[in-house]
Amino acid sequence: MNFLESSAPGHNAPPPSVTDKFAGHSIDDQIVETRRCTVQMQNGFLYLDALASQATALLGHDRPAPAAATRATLMQSLAALHPDYDCAAICADLATALLAARKVASLIAGDSKSVRLLGAEGGEVGEQTGIAIAIENETVGRSGTWFASADWRVPPSFIVVGDVLAAGESFGAVFVERRLAFRIPAGSMAGVALPDDRTIALVQAVIDAVQEQQLIRKTKDLAAYFHNRLESVQSSCQDIAEIQVAGLSAKIRLNPGMTAAQLKRRLCERGVLVGVDDRGALLIRPPLATRLAEIDVISGVLRGALLGTATARSAACCASCQGEAD
Repeated sequence: MNFLESSAPGHNAPPPSVTDKFAGHSIDDQIVETRRCTVQMQNGFLYLDALASQATALLGHDRPAPAAATRATLMQSLAALHPDYDCAAICADLATALLAARKVASLIAGDSKSVRLLGAEGGEVGEQTGIAIAIENETVGRSGTWFASADWRVPPSFIVVGDVLAAGESFGAVFVERRLAFRIPAGSMAGVALPDDRTIALVQAVIDAVQEQQLIRKTKDLAAYFHNRLESVQSSCQDIAEIQVAGLSAKIRLNPGMTAAQLKRRLCERGVLVGVDDRGALLIRPPLATRLAEIDVISGVLRGALLGTATARSAACCASCQGEAD
């Protein structure tokens, strides 16, 4: 999932990973009420959450009621997410799923040295050798397909996904290319720690809700509109040095004179929650459940924050931003 640069003259370095650590908003203990992509804080103000966590990346702050599901039926649902991949295992967490994938990949390859781990958020690498395992958590659905790495010119043999499928709860799943499934040794997944029944029901409910709302299908158009609106902001705001977009995620680098932390606070004061990565870029990463009108809000508030235009709303940042300022 490569970040596309909207303007970066002479910039040849690889784009930063979307999984860079970032300074977000510690909002859980401040939230009074939530609905989809909107949260109300204890200060009485409403905020648009444009910084999805693993818990909110797909459905926003909505949490579906658990669905009737068993381990076998959930694995069938997961296997149906992509025609080229089967679900080889479900696990108690992402770390367990990754260990299981590495074990099986090593058995197929004949040695562990031929197994390579790839972060899907970094985009497709160049020449690939051996067996590749793509780790997808940040990228699920954000490019308009369940798995970004499945669309690589050389797709990975294995894909591992974690708690994003369980609305932030501990979970892991191992996917294998169907053409390789027959090569998995019998019993090689035995002893893997399994998710409990409650988590199985929750994952099934998340998948059902995403499919019923057609969020994956809608994301390509939503991401294109998101990119277009951010480029429009850039064309009218000289403080922006470059914008890097990857699906429904963006990083904004600023010219000297304003820091991403300052802009983050301005956006918060105007009712939009974003983050700052560890390289000093503003990070905007709305949930897949975001609507076109909310993209307009994000871009409009961003433009207003950069240009310093007056707003009808009283300036009120969340307690997290207030604490940073203090």
